[in-house]
Amino acid sequence: MWQQIKSAYPGPTVNWDAEPPMIWAYAIDGLKPEQIAQGIKNLARRDSEFPPSCGQFRDLCLMDMDWEHKQLKYIAPTGIEDQTAKAAQRANGIDQLRKLRESTGL
Repeated sequence: MWQQIKSAYPGPTVNWDAEPPMIWAYAIDGLKPEQIAQGIKNLARRDSEFPPSCGQFRDLCLMDMDWEHKQLKYIAPTGIEDQTAKAAQRANGIDQLRKLRESTGL
C-alpha cells in the first residue's frame, strides 16, 4: 500500500521513508484487505495533487467511489400542474363561499 501511494505521487513523496510511520498502521487497523484495495483504487479517482494523510486514506478505504454501480434517481420536472386538483380546490372554495353567504344572509 505504501509503495502504491508513493508511486501515485512521486514528486511529493520523494522524501518519504521506505516504510510508513506507525500512525499509518493505526489508521488502517481493522480494515479488511478489500477495503484497503478500495482505498488504493480510489487514489486514482481522487482529485488532488498531494498524497492523502493517513486519515484521508482511511476515508478512501471506506468510500465507494465506483460510479459504475451507482444508480441515479430521475426526478420528474415539476412544471406540469395537476389541473384536476386545482379544479377541485376551486370548487371547494366556491362551495365554502356559498355556505358563508347563506349563513350570513347575503
